[in-house]
Amino acid sequence: MTNIHHGQRECTDLAGALTAFREGAPVVLAPDPRRPGGGCLLVALETLRADALSFARRHTHGLISVLLRDRQQQGIHLFLANDGDASEALEPALAAALPVLLRALAHDPAGAQHLASDVGAPFISLSGAGSLSWPDSEQVVSALASCLGMADAALICSLFDDNGRCLQGDEVAAFATSHGLALLHPDDLDGDEHALPAPRVQRLATSRLPTRHGEFTMHAFSSVVDGAEHAVLVWGDVDGHDEVLVRLHSECLTGDVLGSLRCDCGTQLEMSLSRIAAAPCGVLIYLRGHEGRGIGFSHKVRAYALQDDGLDTVDANVALGLPVDARSFDCAADILLNLGVRSVSLLSNNPRKKAELARAGMPVVRVLSVVPPSNGENVRYLITKKKRMGHDLPFD
Repeated sequence: MTNIHHGQRECTDLAGALTAFREGAPVVLAPDPRRPGGGCLLVALETLRADALSFARRHTHGLISVLLRDRQQQGIHLFLANDGDASEALEPALAAALPVLLRALAHDPAGAQHLASDVGAPFISLSGAGSLSWPDSEQVVSALASCLGMADAALICSLFDDNGRCLQGDEVAAFATSHGLALLHPDDLDGDEHALPAPRVQRLATSRLPTRHGEFTMHAFSSVVDGAEHAVLVWGDVDGHDEVLVRLHSECLTGDVLGSLRCDCGTQLEMSLSRIAAAPCGVLIYLRGHEGRGIGFSHKVRAYALQDDGLDTVDANVALGLPVDARSFDCAADILLNLGVRSVSLLSNNPRKKAELARAGMPVVRVLSVVPPSNGENVRYLITKKKRMGHDLPFD
């Protein structure tokens, strides 16, 4: 989506800015002609890439600042070119430590200060500059971070030409075009026409999760819409990758935990984890609140009772006055976007999951079936899913 403004405004790219910010790539912020100051670069700290940091050093004379939500820490200045020459390469150890240090600032500024001391980086000092040098930066960073469910923290630096003069006006747009960077104007975030979509998920916590399939990184996400907390298991590095192997798994207490034979959920969960662990990278999103295809546990038990009396899984829900499938997968798409996934190879037998991911902006390159062996208890259920719900299953 490119927004074209009339008059003296340059062409800006809000969608491109969102993508770049999410992926830790630079975004060019155009100056507001009504205020002092020139153009600047913004890069999200949470996903900061090493190449983005190198790019910033080359074009900002090595003086880089950090904007953080914690106002007491705001205005940390990073003098990355200790010898005064930003064109020279950093020492290898320092170059490797810098991206780690800056990403740590996004969530743990105090810990990052200790990390700086540990790596012997003499370039961090507190100052009072903060966002005063860039009057619109705080608003822009907060809006982008809120929209994407990311930490409200960014690397920020003024743009200079080869003579050390700050880039102004049309020079900023020309710089963005010449380097293929998204250009954003503070006014893009004002008014209904350019309103950012409200974030639907928020990343709450992260830890490692050793399993019998291997060690995953586990994230806790919450839905802003309904408050449900979802478990997300990540295998390998998925940020910025295409065709990431993904399983959207709906919560099923009876199948996943209690070993029920009435469904195929528990077996599908194990098969999916095994296949993801055998791939270079992948994601399993365990979607809470999806019990019984979204009708809840007690209604699911009532539906089971009706199935014992002869109804199939579809008619049982209808007889209870409930939807056949009340699930939404929008939250899953937002989680994948938050993780930086570009496109997915989807582990699923359900064509609706592919359609909903694509509608929510997550491309599905291919769909891979997950077909566990049937048993006498669930074969009728599986046939119903195929014939009445369109699932890709080899049962007649």
